[in-house]
Amino acid sequence: MSRQQELRTNLANLREEIEAACEVARRDPATITLIAVTKNFPASDIRYLYEFGVSEFGESRVQELAMKFDEIDDVAPTWHYLGRVQSNKIKDIARIADVVHSIDSLNQIEKFERSGQELGRTQNLLIQVNLDPDYPNQRGGVCPDDIEGLSGAIHARSNTNLGGLMFIASPKESPQVAFEKFQEVLEDFRLNHPQAFIASAGMSTDFREAIAIGATHLRIGSKLLGNRSV
Repeated sequence: MSRQQELRTNLANLREEIEAACEVARRDPATITLIAVTKNFPASDIRYLYEFGVSEFGESRVQELAMKFDEIDDVAPTWHYLGRVQSNKIKDIARIADVVHSIDSLNQIEKFERSGQELGRTQNLLIQVNLDPDYPNQRGGVCPDDIEGLSGAIHARSNTNLGGLMFIASPKESPQVAFEKFQEVLEDFRLNHPQAFIASAGMSTDFREAIAIGATHLRIGSKLLGNRSV
């Protein structure tokens, strides 16, 4: 089977599973956005998936994001930056990424605002929520008590837009328990910020649980592209 055929088959199977999970959760599959996480996969895979109707792609390394952006500059997918934000990389992220999923500090917001002014574009920012019992940890994110402060800071600036929340389930808990905790945070957040509708949650191993609690954006890597080479 060619790589193109493999990706087409994987995508068809994944879409069926998403539809089945939506049926169980009594949700419309049209409310789910699939983000193909292409870390360590070639730009040719992005071209194939784009041809098959996938329009949103995620990367967690700035150098790889920039390389693929330049390599496929003849198509225009939506780019999501998923990795931890390093202050010295914010200009590069702002130049390419349409959505940044991993905001967890006021300093990051200020730097995206300045970069947005220089580039003449508005950056869509998601606040990363950390519900790990050992918070803080290496994966970043903020505790729920810090969400409103960062939300206000994003709203107060002219070149940043509050898109919603991002969550990574803790490996120390079952996905169901982890996402139920996130659902409580998400419901409170949406009461205060109804226009910030994005709930970025769920990956290859736990997207069904994420759909059940209201996730809008799934970050899918291995389920779609296979095992990474690195």
